[in-house]
Amino acid sequence: MANDRDYAHSWLQSLIGWIVGLIDLISRIFSGGCYISSAVVAFKGLDDSSPQMRLLRQLREEYIFSGGVAARLHDLDKYYVIGAVLSKWVESRADSSEIWEYVWQYVQETADLVQSGRLEEAYSLFKLRTLRLRWDILRGLHKPILEYPLR
Repeated sequence: MANDRDYAHSWLQSLIGWIVGLIDLISRIFSGGCYISSAVVAFKGLDDSSPQMRLLRQLREEYIFSGGVAARLHDLDKYYVIGAVLSKWVESRADSSEIWEYVWQYVQETADLVQSGRLEEAYSLFKLRTLRLRWDILRGLHKPILEYPLR
């Protein structure tokens, strides 16, 4: 009987933890939490009101939300989920600063495209690079080129 009670208690605690995590994720999605861009901007020592974050929000508001295109909204939802997982994974790695430096390059490129009014290009770049980020990391593309001497 005590084993059953312990099992039920353990199961209930796990379920509560899972529900709290899910509620946190959902609230961040609907509040527009940009995990990857927020993490890289914080890594660079900038704050949430930096020009890059302002331009990324402009991209979200003026291109993704305003167009009413379902595929873009679906991509944004995907980004929030992928970004949450990826940012935690990157933070757990010993080479996280190299990765954030790599990500910073395309965040800056995206912001530059938004600033020049090229929203479709900015959206495509950010979407492609974010979706490929995990594979780029696994292939070592974030490593400085000098780390691999010519043979």
